Amino acid sequence: MNTLHREITNRIVTDFYDQPIMSNLARPHYTERMIILGLGDEWKLVSANWSGWDIESRDGIRVEVKQSAARQAWADQPSLAGRTTKGRFDIAPRTGYWAEDGSRWIEMPGRPADIYIFAWHPVEDGQKADHRDPAQWEFYVVPESELPARQKSIGVKKVAKLWSPVAYAELQHRLSKVVADLSKVQ
Repeated sequence: MNTLHREITNRIVTDFYDQPIMSNLARPHYTERMIILGLGDEWKLVSANWSGWDIESRDGIRVEVKQSAARQAWADQPSLAGRTTKGRFDIAPRTGYWAEDGSRWIEMPGRPADIYIFAWHPVEDGQKADHRDPAQWEFYVVPESELPARQKSIGVKKVAKLWSPVAYAELQHRLSKVVADLSKVQ
């Protein structure tokens, strides 16, 4: 059984994550883990049990990760002729969220995360785009309070107009600054 399990796991990793252009099903998991590895030990991934946010600090700061990419896995289909996406992120307020252990629903209208990280992979060229390369991503770290109140989604162009991106190497520093700014407000 262990040998079979390892073989299945290895194939899943190869099929879904060891591709330069990942599908919309695989890329969110990969992006969350890429981000958590760049943030350090103060942060933990909590997205596995339908949590209302993806990452949480030891101090209880909640971060929602939203990602998109210009180059999609389906872009090489003949009928789509290399079409790229413009990038859009779901920011819809919710009616509540599941407790971290997934055991109960907590009614709380609004957005349960304190901070959003919008991860955008802008490379359109199919020969150069590689979702696995953190240096190819742009990250926008945005306090939830700065998002439009009742808006359900936001495009990457609007995000880039309102907030400045950081590279992967600067993500931890930017998140720390946003957390510090939030602490001053509270």
